[in-house]
Amino acid sequence: MKIEPLEKEHAAEAVKPIFESMEKKTGRVLNMYKVMAHKPNVLAPFLDFYKQVWAPGALDPKIKELVYLRTSLMNGCTYCSRAHTASAKRRGVTDEQVQALKEPGGSGRDVFTEEERAAIQYAEQLTAWPAAIQPADLETLGKFFNVEQIEELVLAVATANLTNRFNEGMKTPVDV
Repeated sequence: MKIEPLEKEHAAEAVKPIFESMEKKTGRVLNMYKVMAHKPNVLAPFLDFYKQVWAPGALDPKIKELVYLRTSLMNGCTYCSRAHTASAKRRGVTDEQVQALKEPGGSGRDVFTEEERAAIQYAEQLTAWPAAIQPADLETLGKFFNVEQIEELVLAVATANLTNRFNEGMKTPVDV
């Protein structure tokens, strides 16, 4: 079965203003949202949640992008990896850092600061086996981040895992 992204003319009435707002703001509607539009009651709350996760906060946006991208690469999510490679570069992530994120154990390379390494390694742990997180892992993060920053980091990783599984599960076509 192939699940097609919904175009505005085929979307529920509740979705059309959302799509129009996206078109006005960015000139297009991403396929992830077109696919999610099959569940209009989920799309709007998801967008609100996603916006809050990415809103300016206590955590450096570059670190959010590093953990989101590493999570997406670990999960093999082509859609999110492609999208967040581009957004990571806009937030200061270098090509060398992107390459390191693609490599097993690449988070330990010297292209990252200690703070970035700690965040990426925590994202790897949280993605690979969340139940294995120990208080000592939070202590390590606490050397670099306060509680609010850790919460934002965990939300970024959790959101990446959610969107990765949605896009891979629905086989969302990569935007061109």
